[in-house]
Amino acid sequence: MRQNYSLFLVCGMLCFLLAACGYVYSDSKLVPIMENAIQTAMQEPDTPAVLQLTTVTDFIWDQVVIMPPYTDPKALEKELDLELDRARHTRIIMRDDIHVLLFLKNGETLSFMEYPRAKGDFDISRATVFDTGSALFRLLPQASGPVKLVPIE
Repeated sequence: MRQNYSLFLVCGMLCFLLAACGYVYSDSKLVPIMENAIQTAMQEPDTPAVLQLTTVTDFIWDQVVIMPPYTDPKALEKELDLELDRARHTRIIMRDDIHVLLFLKNGETLSFMEYPRAKGDFDISRATVFDTGSALFRLLPQASGPVKLVPIE
């Protein structure tokens, strides 16, 4: 009886560890870096506040996919012909409190960030792909609520 219990316990722990390894965490260090970049840009006198997303990362990427709340990653994968497996783990399809930013290099996800809308709200209505040169956003402070990040076209 005791051996069966031990075997059950070991198997349970092994299943837990395997499940934990399957969970994909966002690169949480990017959130405070982005917050700081937004605050710095908004403090520049006599210039419009602009955020260039390349200043937020310490790695080289060629595209960023910004997914607004309720985006279906599976449908987006088909639409863009990209592998967005890591985005599925964010549960963005059911969440309205974050934007997911996927940083890509040659179509592969290098890193991603769950950026809280309470800290900055991207003014996009559907998932959008930006190249490094076009990942520019005008920062518009709001009377109430977070800063709005509006793509510069």
